[in-house]
Amino acid sequence: MLAPFIGLAASYYFQDMVSETFVQNRGFFMLNVLFTTVAWLAVTYITKPEPLEKLSSFCERVRPEGFWSNFQSTRQREMNNTSFRWRMWCWVSSILFTYSVLFAVGGFLLRHDDWPIYLLSTMGGLIGLMYGMRQLDIRDFEEQH
Repeated sequence: MLAPFIGLAASYYFQDMVSETFVQNRGFFMLNVLFTTVAWLAVTYITKPEPLEKLSSFCERVRPEGFWSNFQSTRQREMNNTSFRWRMWCWVSSILFTYSVLFAVGGFLLRHDDWPIYLLSTMGGLIGLMYGMRQLDIRDFEEQH
């Protein structure tokens, strides 16, 4: 967590030693990203891995998706596969909702004629998001009972 701040401090220290072209091309930002990446990779490989029992209890409590299938039961894997579709639905609906709100408000404030269309797509995105979240709630309820 300290790596970006150390990289930033080092870039200010070396600021007088580099050319103006380096500064204009965001060289310090690139060096800070490189330093931070090297730092977290080093910490990742130096740190001792967690015991398998702790990872299994984490999967039971949190139910993460992704590459955790070695620690999940078959039922949990099946539930994750079915809920993934609804999570993607919610993701797309929330993007539609967010951008539609932004364009509708902007069109209204700037007196464009197309803002009601964005308002309709806002309602569509919100309805889609609410429907997807309801489907996820139903699946979570079925999984718990």
